[in-house]
Amino acid sequence: MSSNAVANLTLPLLSGNAAWAAQMNATNSTFLPTLAEAQAPPVVWIGCADSRVPESVITNQLPGQIFTTRNIGNQFHTNDDSAQAVVEYGIGHLNASNVVVVGHTNCGGVKAAYAAGAPTATDSSSHAHATEPESSDTCSRRRSYFARSASENSTEEAEEANDPLNNFLAPLIDLRRALPPNATVLDLTVANVRAGVIHVVNSTTIQDAWAAGREVCVHGWLYDLASGLIQDLGFTTCSDSTVN
Repeated sequence: MSSNAVANLTLPLLSGNAAWAAQMNATNSTFLPTLAEAQAPPVVWIGCADSRVPESVITNQLPGQIFTTRNIGNQFHTNDDSAQAVVEYGIGHLNASNVVVVGHTNCGGVKAAYAAGAPTATDSSSHAHATEPESSDTCSRRRSYFARSASENSTEEAEEANDPLNNFLAPLIDLRRALPPNATVLDLTVANVRAGVIHVVNSTTIQDAWAAGREVCVHGWLYDLASGLIQDLGFTTCSDSTVN
């Protein structure tokens, strides 16, 4: 395919935007100009980058209702400044009152982590110690699953530095190894959402909001690709308490 043909694949996006803008302005001529002045979304959405899970579309919301961050596997970690900044800005500056961590079925990132972290026979016999630090052998097997074409002389550190996908999925792979050997991909998907909720709840932003007396809730949801429906997983936490 020529470069022009590849570039032209984006043309439907531009024409679609023009049609959308025309329809929005015809339906409510003041909506977009008013929205341009300020935003006040009630929800911060932490979701997956998967193209099949566009938050405003699947929740039937207009622009301005959901403040969003999305990544591979809808992960939220304490050392992720980007995701932390979204929550801080959404809660602390836009005064959103809810954070939702949203996983989905058939997630490529979760399936890759599930396969990479599949317990061996040795792991299965020592599952009771799953929360202990990984052995060097475990780390090596985890890295090799997502190995790129690094030279044989590359150090493990160099391989990790040049492999952002593997590095980003590492906590999810670790989570797989902490689950029972017979855990399913769906089990990992749900556990990942729960872990995200716990990390959000323990974040400085949420703890400070609660300390200031603000009513802020953190939720865990699961979107089913086949049905188009969202399930509340029952992890909602609205105060400084333990996530179910």
